[in-house]
Amino acid sequence: MSEPPTDGVGSLPVTEPPTHAPASLLANSAFMLLARGFTLATGGALAIYAIRSFSVVSYGRYAIAVALITIFTALSEMGISSLALRRMSYDDDRMETSLATALAAEAVTSLAALAFLFPVAIILGYPHEVLVLLAIGSGIVLFQGILGALEAAFKARRLMANVAVYSIVQSGVTAALGFPLVALGAGPAGLVAAVAIGAAAAFPLGLLLLRRRLGITPDWTGVWRTVLPFLRASIPIALTGAVTVIYERVDLLMISKLDNAAAAAIYAVPLTIVQYTLLIPAVIGTAFFPVLAKTLQSDVKEARSSLFLVSRLFLLASAPIAIFLMASGGELVTAVFGQRYESSGPVLTLLAWTIIFGFQIFLLWYALLATFHERGMVGIMVFGLVLNVALNAFLIPAYGPKGAAAALIVSDLTILVGQASLVQRHVFSIPWLQLFAKPLAATAVTVPVVLLLRPSSGLLAGAVGAIAFLTVLLATQYVSRNEWRPLTDPIEMQLGRLRRA
Repeated sequence: MSEPPTDGVGSLPVTEPPTHAPASLLANSAFMLLARGFTLATGGALAIYAIRSFSVVSYGRYAIAVALITIFTALSEMGISSLALRRMSYDDDRMETSLATALAAEAVTSLAALAFLFPVAIILGYPHEVLVLLAIGSGIVLFQGILGALEAAFKARRLMANVAVYSIVQSGVTAALGFPLVALGAGPAGLVAAVAIGAAAAFPLGLLLLRRRLGITPDWTGVWRTVLPFLRASIPIALTGAVTVIYERVDLLMISKLDNAAAAAIYAVPLTIVQYTLLIPAVIGTAFFPVLAKTLQSDVKEARSSLFLVSRLFLLASAPIAIFLMASGGELVTAVFGQRYESSGPVLTLLAWTIIFGFQIFLLWYALLATFHERGMVGIMVFGLVLNVALNAFLIPAYGPKGAAAALIVSDLTILVGQASLVQRHVFSIPWLQLFAKPLAATAVTVPVVLLLRPSSGLLAGAVGAIAFLTVLLATQYVSRNEWRPLTDPIEMQLGRLRRA
């Protein structure tokens, strides 16, 4: 594999490391997991409270509006933050210029996305209530895209603590406003408003942290001349990102049209649970990308080793979560969200499979982005989207939300196979035996345990099954002791200091 010489906009020379000491992958992942953990706790609690407070139809309309907002936010993002991250990771000298270009490009594309959001919603025939939610949530499209450009600068310098700070503020503001607004009867409109205000509050804080912690301010000199070339270069990444987000939300929108808003709510609840678990690979993957990009410049063999170590760690983390959700299904959903969502249990049992696929899809996407193979991803994602839509059109009328879940499983697996094929051909040879031999053995032990306990209690079966799977992999050193050392050594050091103190 050759060294990546260009990002499509200009030459990217290899530069000296920045004067700011970058944090380690462990530290960056820890900072972001802390922030995402806070988001998960506050956002999850707010989601549970809202779901239990709203009627099923009201929550269905809220889910539809959020799906449309998410799609148009991704369209406004246009691959800008990913391209900015790659440029900044390879070229520290143009950081301020790249940041200004990214912010200007985000502003242009966000306004364009907002211009199309409402006509699309009207053409699709959504009711007045959904249109009101979209109007309130238009600020999300604008500010969330701009935050992505700021985040790219911190990611490139591998100083994610700053991103964690304004992410926590964003989640905190959303929760602080969301709970009272829902309690006061503001309904879905109040919840969408809280999310929009949270995103708006994070933006000035992000700019302040960028200036104070990195000493960076956007260089606006001649920026408008660079926006159009930048957007052209971002098109392959943008296509992949846009198709990915449409792919993730199209099933919910198709349920709302082929079935009804209540069925959309039944599907949205387990889908939300699954998407929260995918915060983990999103956080670690973005922290890992700059490390991988730098390592590729100096030691391709080490880059391959680190990539597939993270792949094994992702499998070690995702499979137990999936096993627990598959087995607990209906018991977990009704315990958390109430009996109204009993029908969501079987959907969660199916969607849990996508967690395992999703962790690996995130990682392989970053591997392909770092090695300049995002164009190949476009075809894979388009095929996955077409397959998903075709399966949904056939399965939703017959099986409702469960049909949509089955369609997502098949199309997710198809995308993962396509990514793996692309990596195998153009990036690294994949160590198939190292990745899958021991997990298959652990599965053979886990399945009988789950089947034996599930008639008594799904929650118990899920918990014991997850522990059994994890125990087998740890006992067989799926990740060796030496590979754990970057994680265990800092912990042991801190414990030693505590003991001495």
